[in-house]
Amino acid sequence: MKNEEPAINGAIRSTVVRLVMDNGDQSVIPVREALYQAREAGLDLVQFSESNPPVVKILDYSKFKFEQQKKQKEAAKKSRASRVEMKELQFRPVTDDNDVKRLIKNANKFLEEGNKVKLVCKFRGRENTHRENGFAILNEILAGITTGTPEGRVNAQDRNISVIIAKN
Repeated sequence: MKNEEPAINGAIRSTVVRLVMDNGDQSVIPVREALYQAREAGLDLVQFSESNPPVVKILDYSKFKFEQQKKQKEAAKKSRASRVEMKELQFRPVTDDNDVKRLIKNANKFLEEGNKVKLVCKFRGRENTHRENGFAILNEILAGITTGTPEGRVNAQDRNISVIIAKN
């Protein structure tokens, strides 16, 4: 019964069951009597264990199933929230000052959210001969970032300069 639905009401195939009450009391009774008690209460008899005798409980099964789904969704939501994403911000050595300010603002926002930020300066054509312009803009962005520090050193390879920034 690990990944399947538990037996409910008439699907319970045992003559006697261990009935667990809401207050924790347990009693071994015939399945007919347990079904009768469930019907009187307007609820369902749900089997939770394949032991001998099977463990059953009287409850509203649809409400129980809804609560289980709600817990699974919350657990999935928490696991997604705890993951760290890598956000990449790209710029070129001819990027304007206002765009640099926007990059700084976005980098700070992403770091506040708990993500890592990868800054990448891309060079095209003859821009590669003036790499100092790319380093100057990268240093300006790094100086403006208040919520994080570089994880490693600046990588300058091929036609890119990049650095990864993590939250302090």
